[in-house]
Amino acid sequence: KGSLKSTKKGKGSLKSTKCDSPMKSKGGSKKSKGGSKKKGDGKGKGDSRAPVPCPPSASSVPTISVAPSISTQPTAYDCASPAGRARDVYSILSGDYAPGSPQANAFEWILNFDDSNACDGDTRLIERYVLVVFYYSTGGNSWKKDSGWLQKVDHCTMWYGVRCGADGRVDEIKLQINQLSGVLPSELSELESMQNIRLFKNMIGGTFPNEIYSLPNLSFLDMEENKMTGELFVPEVFDASSLTKLRMSKNNFSGGTIPPEIKSLTSLKELWCAKNNISGSIPNEVMSLTTLESIIAYENKLSNSIPDSIGQLSELRYLDLSRNDITGSIPSSFGNLVELKTIIFEFMQLRGTMPTSMRDFVNLEKVLVNDNLLDGIIPDFSSSPNLHDLVLTRNSLTGSIPIIRPNLKFFDVRENLLEGSIPDELFSMNSDTLRIAYFSNNTFSGTIPASYSNCTNLEDLWLNDNNLSGTIPDIELGDIPSITEMLLDKNRLSGSVPDGICDLIESIPDQFVSLHADCYPKPGTDIPNNQCDCCTDCSIGK
Repeated sequence: KGSLKSTKKGKGSLKSTKCDSPMKSKGGSKKSKGGSKKKGDGKGKGDSRAPVPCPPSASSVPTISVAPSISTQPTAYDCASPAGRARDVYSILSGDYAPGSPQANAFEWILNFDDSNACDGDTRLIERYVLVVFYYSTGGNSWKKDSGWLQKVDHCTMWYGVRCGADGRVDEIKLQINQLSGVLPSELSELESMQNIRLFKNMIGGTFPNEIYSLPNLSFLDMEENKMTGELFVPEVFDASSLTKLRMSKNNFSGGTIPPEIKSLTSLKELWCAKNNISGSIPNEVMSLTTLESIIAYENKLSNSIPDSIGQLSELRYLDLSRNDITGSIPSSFGNLVELKTIIFEFMQLRGTMPTSMRDFVNLEKVLVNDNLLDGIIPDFSSSPNLHDLVLTRNSLTGSIPIIRPNLKFFDVRENLLEGSIPDELFSMNSDTLRIAYFSNNTFSGTIPASYSNCTNLEDLWLNDNNLSGTIPDIELGDIPSITEMLLDKNRLSGSVPDGICDLIESIPDQFVSLHADCYPKPGTDIPNNQCDCCTDCSIGK
């Protein structure tokens, strides 16, 4: 990295003029009448040039001027002239740059193709140089969009993805999904007003320059879905006390742990570090960051249990710890997280029950707690009017389905130990929203609620592998227009598959995928539980 030097406009130095002292007259000076002195008129030795008089002494003021004829003021310097601009470029930006490097190319562009100058200080030159280094370092010629870059226009308003603050200095680079590659240059740390670096979903590799963490106003750092390597939680990260959003998920970082020093990021609202091979426990120090609103740490190698102190995160809205080796139970303090909207605990090893205090989570929108070892009953979510996704698949949950409020879109309780009837309200109260309804592999009994036919957006209805009985409710023309799959097999249902269902399937051949029923006869009889002329797969009923 080259050294960026500030412009120094010092005063010009003035050279003293060499003078000749007059020779003293023989016999010295004589007093004239009135007491005045008469100067001697002696001549110098061996010097034919005209003497230059010395400045007068304090005691003898001459009556003629002895000022030199050459001006003592420094020559005027025009910072906007080609020569003046070149002088400033060399003074501020010159360095030992390797030929062909992004730094050398940026210096050449500033010197020969740009017209910015340092008349108002060196900031503009430095910022444009840093931005051009960034452009060359990240394969600017291959960016999806690069309007304005490397043009003689204002980088604050005309270079795509660059924003400046009220002080005219760069405070954001936002180039998400823009085909950036290469590496990030450490020169970005020279953009002292930088607040937001948002480079989500590009192909940037190499290690993240630690110098960037020293930016005094850095608030939003988003490097998600790139190819960054090295260690994520380096010591320098914890010097960035102004950070509010740290998004580093889906890179190639080398793992490591979350160190206790993370407690120094006291302004942090978003901690996103998924898919980075992070191991070890979640330290209690994370729970001291009471400003946190979201933690996304799925698909790492985190282990042990969720800290009991998680209840301190009273502002937490989004929590995703899926696909880790986390064990133990959900802490009782979890009930304090009343602002939660999204809980994702998929494919973990959680045991025990789901806290009944979740009934107080009035802001809940999504609960994905599938593929664990949880038992007990499903909490009452009737106080969560915005809940749209409830996925509890492959646990050991017991009891019946509680009342679910409207707005439900995705309901999945497959492969548990649930029993009782399937509530009619689940369909009738969500007739405009319900898309997916999976009840398979439980011990549900009773009949199929006829209200399912009113669900205009229902795509999948899986009722297989239960103890359902009675007949299959018929549908009318125009019912369940979005349906693609109906799995009714391996139950105790009786009667034929209704003609209305077969007519619907025939009318949407490109949309409909599967209709399963118990349309194979039981051993010793040639009569199936459900006669079906349109099923895609037949089973033997119970």
